[in-house]
Amino acid sequence: MSDRKDLELFCKDKKRKFKDIRSNCNLSANFEYKIKNINSLEAIKDIFIVEIPENSPLWRLRAYFLGFFYTDGSIFRIKKPIQYMVYAAQNEKDKDIIENLQKAIGGNITGPNEVGRIRLEFTNKELYFKLQKLGMVEKHNLKVGALKVRVPIIVNRKINGISLLRDFVRGLLEGDGCFSGCYEDCSLRYQLLGPKQFIKALNERILEEIPDISSFITPAYLKVFLKDNKEYIFFGKNRIYIKGRGLYELTPKDLENGKIERREHKWLTKLHFAGAFNSIRFFKWLYCDDDNFDEIEIIGIKLCGSRKFQKALFALGNKTKRKEKLAPEWRDIIYQVIPELDNKFYESRELMQIVNESLRETLNKLEVEHIFEGKKITKLDSFVYRLKFFEYVDNLIGHFRKKEGKVCKNYYYSKLNPPKNLPNNMFYYIDLVKLNGEIIRNIKNLIISLFIRNNIVKSFEIILEEILETKIFSKSSVPKSRIKLYLMELVAFNILLADDGMEDIKSNKFFFNLNALEDIFKLDSKVIKNKYYKFLSSLTKI
Repeated sequence: MSDRKDLELFCKDKKRKFKDIRSNCNLSANFEYKIKNINSLEAIKDIFIVEIPENSPLWRLRAYFLGFFYTDGSIFRIKKPIQYMVYAAQNEKDKDIIENLQKAIGGNITGPNEVGRIRLEFTNKELYFKLQKLGMVEKHNLKVGALKVRVPIIVNRKINGISLLRDFVRGLLEGDGCFSGCYEDCSLRYQLLGPKQFIKALNERILEEIPDISSFITPAYLKVFLKDNKEYIFFGKNRIYIKGRGLYELTPKDLENGKIERREHKWLTKLHFAGAFNSIRFFKWLYCDDDNFDEIEIIGIKLCGSRKFQKALFALGNKTKRKEKLAPEWRDIIYQVIPELDNKFYESRELMQIVNESLRETLNKLEVEHIFEGKKITKLDSFVYRLKFFEYVDNLIGHFRKKEGKVCKNYYYSKLNPPKNLPNNMFYYIDLVKLNGEIIRNIKNLIISLFIRNNIVKSFEIILEEILETKIFSKSSVPKSRIKLYLMELVAFNILLADDGMEDIKSNKFFFNLNALEDIFKLDSKVIKNKYYKFLSSLTKI
């Protein structure tokens, strides 16, 4: 997301006043990263303004950079004096994308700023109106503009049989998209973020081009920090915006005195292509199944950024490995089954049977039904673990407990097609405490204990290291995939606060939120702390 986008979020639709910005000015003269300005009107490779022949590959560059502008770009007018501004922003770790864009349209690069973002910006009336004609809208990062965003007509064009849709989507991915996960723990996924109506239409277009892929759409979420009857919106990396002060980084003390809420975004949604099968299919389409796609150039300009491409290539494997992985197993099929569930409640065994039947049908269509026995799911514990992943990572599954006599049963339902009425005697559940108030011996409670003992910001690797230091668990009994899920579950219940700006949970840093435990235990924080100190001392003498 661009820095302008985030700042506008805090303004809550109020009009902002812009200072006089000249064509070649450097807004951050003290920044280290500077590139000599290239006047767009004189640039030979101005990809949006020059006339392009009917079947020229330059159309691919135009579609790609248009996709990037749709996410991390912006066009706006300044009234006094009248200026037509065009700019794009990106994290400095993807500076090759901004440099590549500069080769295509010119402009002035400044940065990085205090949050590590670089910007390409300049005034150009002709480019402003050209981008507007191609589908860009002003204030597309605010609701008033986002509702006007549509899939551009340019994606209907094909150049030498290659659809411009994939180039446009690749540009979107460079901005508000991500690839994450690894093949070993079946957490692979591509995600694209955008306004509801835009994402829905885009998904339909993609499925037309890749009919053997499955996808799902979920709401996007934002976090709000509540303190002293005021609310503050998060600005990534555990920062909030305070009017008159700017960005402020929360401390563990702040979290003890405040409260965090996770709210569904009113107009932003996420498009997911999840699982190895879907991720590989999407990669093949997006990058033409070429292991060297990030080296391809058209008149010296590349068709993708390097980092996200190489990250996906490393996780999915080379062309030969990808071909071997394409036969789906139950973990891949489940991404197809869950979004299509009826609006009712399911027990875990019933869901497991549905997944296996769908897998059999898929393998039969691929004429490889003979491998079904080796691909199906037979262990209920492994299946329930996967359902937790859908609940806390993908937000596809809702999970409740229902008391039936003396027994509590687990029930699941699709969040994309939920039952009309949720029974009153159903409740959210995280296994931290028994009915008698005793703390359950599990890794989630151990993680909480470690935060209570030393309440500082902790990375994934630090948490894993501290768990192993207790000498209760060995490395073999604490797989990283399980720790990742436990952390996501604690985040889902607001017990931990994660850095949403990171694509991979292993790259996140975590804060501890004691207030959430008070709601779960229905006890005073001092009592809860005392309980966890005793719990930790009962496990280890450290």
